Amino acid sequence: MVLTAFDSVNTEYLTAENFGFAIPSTASICGIQVTVQHLASGITGLFGVTLGTVSDNSVMIINNGIISGSEHKSAASWTETSTTATYGSPGDTWGIVNWLPSDINAANFGIAISAKLSALVGVTLGANIDYISITVSYIDPGVLSLLLQNFKVSEEQNVSLISWGVQSPNVLSDFSVQRSTDAVHWQDIGELAASMEYTKYTYTDQSPVSGINYYRIELIDKNGAVEYSGIASVDLQYNNDITVYPNPASSYINISSVKNIHSVSIKNTGGQPVEFIRSNNSSGNISLNISRLAAGIYFLQIDNLVYKLIKK
Repeated sequence: MVLTAFDSVNTEYLTAENFGFAIPSTASICGIQVTVQHLASGITGLFGVTLGTVSDNSVMIINNGIISGSEHKSAASWTETSTTATYGSPGDTWGIVNWLPSDINAANFGIAISAKLSALVGVTLGANIDYISITVSYIDPGVLSLLLQNFKVSEEQNVSLISWGVQSPNVLSDFSVQRSTDAVHWQDIGELAASMEYTKYTYTDQSPVSGINYYRIELIDKNGAVEYSGIASVDLQYNNDITVYPNPASSYINISSVKNIHSVSIKNTGGQPVEFIRSNNSSGNISLNISRLAAGIYFLQIDNLVYKLIKK
């Protein structure tokens, strides 16, 4: 496409559909991740002089033949080297609730991409896409999870009470209770052996996170096969006079409490400690350097209370 100096234009949508999915009709759709391999042409002249830029104008999902959902374009510029870009995630439904397996399996399900071409001088720019793939994450209730009954979570005095029953304990070996703060990344918080005598089980999460806690049960049979329950959640808003700020944070976090703080621990999503301090701070104020931590989600435990911490 030929552009004049300081010209800018958006391309038409390139659409890719009919990916041939065959997701079971009993499945629940969790998220959609799109991988695109693209490159730009004509953006660099002699001696490496930049002549223009190519970037995303729009990246949208196609549902029932209609470009819809939430915008997923990236701010990153395309390069003249073939580069792989990822949009969405295993927990991202692209702004569309209640996806049905039939929506994904349909021939008119896909992705639509438009590029933005901007020229600094009169130049011919190109936006090229070589490859597109879509990965759909879903949960399909299997034989083991169908044995699960009355799975529920409730709150009592800032702890989570988790309970469930099973129809037939003979085929099961173990249960693992898992917790998440985003319904995508899961942490094992407790294990129970399946009993030949008991069909009802309970587990107490003594250290839930302030905010929404998601729970599920991992079921393991005697042959080692693994399946998962559905997801239940509880919203816990602690009233403990502790303030953590800023959150998200990039370098330091400050912890302020009306009571003395005895210990602070930062754990990764797998539950392993990555930082631990003890405090004799009579004022209950602590500043903690987190700059060395990688960006991501952590659990901040202050004495016996747990908060979600986001490191930028």
